Amino acid sequence: MFSYTVKKSLKTRTMRLSIKNGQCIVSVPKYIPTILIKSQIEKFIQSKEEWIKKHLEKHTSEKLSPKEYKEKKQILLTYIQERLKYFNQLYNFKYNAVKVKNMSSRWGSCSKKGNLNFNIKLVSLTEKQCDYVIVHELCHLKEFNHGINFWNLVLKTIPDYKTIRRSIKMCE
Repeated sequence: MFSYTVKKSLKTRTMRLSIKNGQCIVSVPKYIPTILIKSQIEKFIQSKEEWIKKHLEKHTSEKLSPKEYKEKKQILLTYIQERLKYFNQLYNFKYNAVKVKNMSSRWGSCSKKGNLNFNIKLVSLTEKQCDYVIVHELCHLKEFNHGINFWNLVLKTIPDYKTIRRSIKMCE
């Protein structure tokens, strides 16, 4: 059995598992008392044992030298800029700075000023998954929320975004 931390969240509706800084985190709905679901959490952890092993190994192998980090960052930034240009032919949105950062809990972000930030960990995703994250952040330039209009924008270029989104959640 793996050690884990329970995180209660108002946003979580179902039990979720993530690996952050080499630690297993189980997110559960805030309104459920932890004592009542302790056995459920342990069953959940047990059912995800292979996934946990795989991601813990991946996390420990992610340590890069500063030179390797800089190289990967530049390659990823070039890729993101090319894909933004490609997808933005349809959307024609205005954006400012595009940066690659080492973000702890997000794949990307979009600021109100039109700056787009992407996680260095995108290098571990498939091209399809990266493209989804790029389009997702690009669409936030027009819709700064996750409402129906936002998802309709994403749908224009990523018709299978729901499937890709689920696959990315498995990588968290």
